[in-house]
Amino acid sequence: MDEFQFSNRSKFFKDFQQLFQNGDEFSDFQIHVFSDELNGKEVIFNCHKTIIGCRSLYFQALFQSKMKEFQESKVFINDIKSSTMRSILEYIYTGKIKINHENAINVLVASKKLLLSDQKLDDKLISYIAKNLEVENMIEIFLFANQFNFTNLVTQSIEFMGDHFEILKDMIIKMNLPADDLLQIMQNQDFSPNASEIDVFNLILKWSELNLENENENLNQNLNQNLNQNQNEIQNQNLNQNLNLNQNQNQNQNQNQNQNQNQKPNQNLNQNQNQNQIKSK
Repeated sequence: MDEFQFSNRSKFFKDFQQLFQNGDEFSDFQIHVFSDELNGKEVIFNCHKTIIGCRSLYFQALFQSKMKEFQESKVFINDIKSSTMRSILEYIYTGKIKINHENAINVLVASKKLLLSDQKLDDKLISYIAKNLEVENMIEIFLFANQFNFTNLVTQSIEFMGDHFEILKDMIIKMNLPADDLLQIMQNQDFSPNASEIDVFNLILKWSELNLENENENLNQNLNQNLNQNQNEIQNQNLNQNLNLNQNQNQNQNQNQNQNQNQKPNQNLNQNQNQNQIKSK
């Protein structure tokens, strides 16, 4: 009889999804995070070392290092919120994940932190974020992509900013974008602003004037702070000098009083001697 290969992936992933949903069953590791709510409580995910260690280089290294987290079978992750961790774990267990405009960036950051090393997932997330670029978030996404070195997303966000230059220039002035970020945008070969060179020059000039004003304001604040510090130091020095002078005066007075007290017995003795001499005569 001819051999054949049978695959039932749907049943496989369904079983793993059941394992994830019933985390307490056979679990041997806990992931502690904070909920998405403000001042949110701690949320605990019960997991399985074998599964998360196979899918995440972060957990794999954690388990191989035999660190405290491995010994205690739990880890605290403060910079990934509960909803994002739930999405990541669901993807680790089932290979499926729901992405929307609210979680795409957070999932991408978490994927990088946990070293999922899943290029297909990263590409899907970057493509989704790029397609949902808007004028309201174009600078924010550029800064995010630049921070985490997502070069494709940096390029696409810069191209998008060039297409919306009129709005971009107002946002740059309003946000007072740092010089390094502004230069990276302007000097990037993919930045083709939908504007004349004069408009670009005027933007840079206006940004420079604004930053010069801010620098002067900061300089004046620093000068005032230094002046106040110097005045306080002078006042403290004068106060210390006055205190020392008063102490010296008090010491001199005490010494004089002691001398006077020492002189009185001598005077009395002299008087007694004189009296005795008179009587003897």
